[in-house]
Order: sequence, then structure tokens, then C-alpha cells
Amino acid sequence: RLIVQSMSALNINAQNHHRIEEPQEQLPPPPRYQSGNHFTPLPFHRVRGRNIRLSNDKCIASRTETEFCQGYVFTSRPIKLGERIVIQVLATEPMYLGGLALGLTSCDPSTLQPHELPDDSDLLLDRPEYWVVSKDVASCPQRGDELSFCITHSGEVQMSKNGSPPTVLMHIDQSLTLWAFLDVYGSTQKIRMLGSSIIEQPREYTCGSSTSPIPVIPSSSRLDGRSLRVSLPEARCSSSAEVVQLETGVGGGTVLVVNLPPVNPTPPLASATLLSTYSHTYIEPVSSATSYSTLESPGMREWAETSVTAPAGSDCSICYERAIDSVLYMCGHMCMCYECAVQQWRGKGGGHCPLCRAIIKDVIRTYKS
Repeated sequence: RLIVQSMSALNINAQNHHRIEEPQEQLPPPPRYQSGNHFTPLPFHRVRGRNIRLSNDKCIASRTETEFCQGYVFTSRPIKLGERIVIQVLATEPMYLGGLALGLTSCDPSTLQPHELPDDSDLLLDRPEYWVVSKDVASCPQRGDELSFCITHSGEVQMSKNGSPPTVLMHIDQSLTLWAFLDVYGSTQKIRMLGSSIIEQPREYTCGSSTSPIPVIPSSSRLDGRSLRVSLPEARCSSSAEVVQLETGVGGGTVLVVNLPPVNPTPPLASATLLSTYSHTYIEPVSSATSYSTLESPGMREWAETSVTAPAGSDCSICYERAIDSVLYMCGHMCMCYECAVQQWRGKGGGHCPLCRAIIKDVIRTYKS
């Protein structure tokens, strides 16, 4: 009975009772510099660094606050040439040094395990696949910064920050199937993938091109060989000239005036098949039929002796005994003697350039006087 009375005397003051609510996560800011663009969703791959958490839609990647590394995220599919991917920085941590890193790889992320990813992204270059990485691509990032990356058809990796003109980060082998990856490292704490879009490849310049429509000649007009006049420029055609002009002939007929490009335009160099991104010299690759032999054409040898020169006094970076006398196709690096370059191509080197890890497709021997 005493217990019942004591319990009945209890009451709960509803005014003094407050429910503790967890703070809601801050919503991502809307895009500011890409608001007019239409993006195709490009979620991150399920394989990621051990300190990364992905949102349900796999478009937001956040690194553990107490860690500064192992923030790898990969695209869910390979990147196309001319495709632009845009990410947005959602959170930063100024107490850490370093920043976001961008890379490309021929390794399918689905074949990787989280423990295979190193703390330092530079160590990825030691793997047998094709890996390239550029660290700290966004120095001093701020919340809301928008970074866009694109691989051009010429192999340039371009980056633009907040709608600024793009800058070239590096050159890659665009003939490979490549996945993009990011390392949410250091001061960059959280990012969001806005999506991707395709950039149209710029059309090649055509002589005599004009946006004005070609006038239609009335069916009643008759043209013969005497009233047809073709204008051929001597050196180069002018883009400001009209493509087709109609003039009235002396006899009342219609004269068709057509501006055509030169009859004999400058032909492309038949022997020059590569313009290396690391060299300002055209290089003739050795064909598969000649295997390890060099080009014996006197004209080609004379050209090689006068045009292709290795750095003075530089030795082979492999044997340190012979001088550098070879060029790697396609990356254009000159760092080995011909014998070591062939071994790097077909032997123990695994077919990769020792400097940039690009695939070696041929070895070209050079000469110097």
C-alpha cells in the first residue's frame, strides 16, 4: 500500500523534458559553375580505400575524420576520350597537409582488394598495370569548389577549377582502356561526383568553309564550259572567301564562281608517323617486320644524325655503360641504350617505359655524329 501511494505521487514534467536529437548532416551546396550543364550520372566503384565511406547512391565519398590517407575512389566504368567528369569538394580539414590526387589506370578496380592499395599513391606506379597519378591537383581546396577533368583525343589530361580555363596535368597513353581514380587525401575530406558529359571534338579546319548556304541555281539557267569559272588560290585558301558566287555573264547567262583549295596541298610526311608529346622531333618507328633492325635508308640515317640528339654525356639508365641511342615509341622517352631498350621492350622489362610506365610499342635506334 505504501508503494502504491509513492508511485501515485510521482509525475512527469513535460515542459522540462527535452529529447536529444542528433545533428542533421549538412546538405551539399548546389553547383555554381556547372549549373547550365547536363550531366550523366557516374557513381563511384564499390572498391575503395579502407578509410572511405560512400553514400547510398555512391556519388558522395567521405574520408574518416581521424585519418588522412587511404581515400581511394574509382569510377564505376572506364573513361571515354573527350569525356569530362566533374567533382565538388564538400568538406576540408586544414590541419592536414596535401590534397586531392587524380590518377588513371588500366587496372579494373573490381580485381583489386582494399589491402592492395598503398597509403602513398606514388607506390601505385610499382604495380604491373598502367598507372599514372598527379598529386595535390586542387591546392587549398574550399567547400563548394568544382573540379573538372577531361582526357582529350591527343592524350592530354586537362583540369579546370571553378570554370577557369583548363590546364594540362599530364599526358597519358590514350589507346588504353582507363579508369579514373581519386585519392581523397590530406586537406580534402569529402567530395561529390556531379557526373560526366561528352565534349565534342573540335572539327578540323577545312579550306573555303563558310556558314552561308550555297545558293540554288534556278533550273532555267544553263551553264556551259564557257560560263563556268573556277578560282584557285595560289598559296592558301582564305576562310573569308565565299564558297560559291553567281555572276551574270556577258551573254546574259549565269557564271558559277567556285573557290577551291590548292590543287597540290602540302602532303603529310609519309615517314613521320608520331609526334611525341615529350619531343619536338618526328620519329620513325621500327616496323614489326624488321624486328630489332634499324632503318637503313640513307636519307633517314642522315635525318637521324642531324635531328635526333641525345643529351650530351648521358649514359643508359639501365646498364650505365653505353650511351643513350634509342627512343621509346609511343611515349618518346630517351633514357636507354638500344640493347637495354630492346630488353625492356621484349624481355625482363615487361614492355613498359621505366620512366612513365607507358606501354612500349616499338624501339627506334638513333644516331649522332
